[in-house]
Amino acid sequence: MKYIHIGTLIENRRKELGVSKVEVAKRMKTSRQNIALIVQRKSIQCEQLQRFCVALNHDFFQYYNGISSEEHRQTATQLSETRNALAQAQKTIAAQQEKADRLDKENKALKLAIELIGGRN
Repeated sequence: MKYIHIGTLIENRRKELGVSKVEVAKRMKTSRQNIALIVQRKSIQCEQLQRFCVALNHDFFQYYNGISSEEHRQTATQLSETRNALAQAQKTIAAQQEKADRLDKENKALKLAIELIGGRN
């Protein structure tokens, strides 16, 4: 596995956004000094990395799983489209079920009418 210094990636993202260390610290409810210490370490706890993800609106975990942000976006888009298609399919199924129930009631009513008409002869 390729070595990743996540602190460098976090710092690059912070600078890219033009966000100060003080602002990141406020977003993460910690001190600027703590932020500086964390990004200098060779490793970072998952909980802390998740907090950086939220504070800097970036998926830092992607660097560990080998999946790019673009692939994440494509997957999210496909998932959203699939959910929408599923919701539409569920509506269609519900409508077809209502129609089948209505036709079943009509069929029973017609059978009863036929029995009643047949019984009168």
